[in-house]
Amino acid sequence: MRIDLMSRMKLESGGIAIISAERLTDLIKEVTGKDYDEYQLLKLVMDHGGDMITMEPYQEISVGKIYTIDKDGTNSTIVRITPTINNSKRILKIGEKTAQEYCMQKTKELNVKGDDLGEFFIEQLKNYKTEMLSGE
Repeated sequence: MRIDLMSRMKLESGGIAIISAERLTDLIKEVTGKDYDEYQLLKLVMDHGGDMITMEPYQEISVGKIYTIDKDGTNSTIVRITPTINNSKRILKIGEKTAQEYCMQKTKELNVKGDDLGEFFIEQLKNYKTEMLSGE
C-alpha cells in the first residue's frame, strides 16, 4: 500500500484546523485584506509548518477520528479523511504514481509546453486511467 508521509509537526495547542483552501483564502483576505493565489497560499501555510492536501475539485469529504489505546493506557487519535462517496477500486501500491504525478512526468519526458499543455494533460489523464484500470 502506498502511504505518502506529509509534514510532521508538533501540536502546541493540541489541535488541527481543517478548512478548504478556498475558505482559507477567504479568511486571510477578510482578516488581512490581501488576496493570495493557490501557490502563495501553499507557500504561506508551509512556511508556518503546515501542509496542504491536494484533492479533486468539488469533492465532498468526511473527516473522522479513530481512537487507539496505547501501550501506556492513554489514547491517540488517527484522523481519516475520505471521500463521502467512495467509489475506489483499490489503493495505490508503492511505486505507483497519482494521476498528477503521471501527467507531470510525461510532460517533462516529452518536454510539452505552452498552448499544447492543456490538451496534452487531458490525453495523459485518459492514458493514466486506461493503464490503472486495466492492471491490478
